[in-house]
Amino acid sequence: MAICFLKDCPSTIPLLKDAIEEAKAKMRPDDFPIGLVDFLLGYAYWKSGNISEAGQHLQDGTSAMNRQLGWGHPAYLDALKQYEQFLRETRQVEAADVIRHRILQAEAVVDVHSIQTSQGMFSIDGLH
Repeated sequence: MAICFLKDCPSTIPLLKDAIEEAKAKMRPDDFPIGLVDFLLGYAYWKSGNISEAGQHLQDGTSAMNRQLGWGHPAYLDALKQYEQFLRETRQVEAADVIRHRILQAEAVVDVHSIQTSQGMFSIDGLH
């Protein structure tokens, strides 16, 4: 991603192809690094202008990340947002709308551990 942000995505493609082949040789098919690298390869293709190669890698990568990380994981949600942007840019509006719906559902789920509460508000003492 850092190299792509420097506007040199084409140079990352061979590196990512090597990385995904090495990961596939050493890991299980659904391990997180494989999904992440697959997504990153799709991103690099997309930002390099190779739309025909990008779509499947972005889709496969986000699907693998969902299986490994879970529905609401921030890395997965960030990848989904990028995938949605790709779909909109390539005029795949219906598919982008499906992804947007997934994002909104995941963001609507509140993590009870992240809620800031005043001391005692939800404790036994707060139930007087």
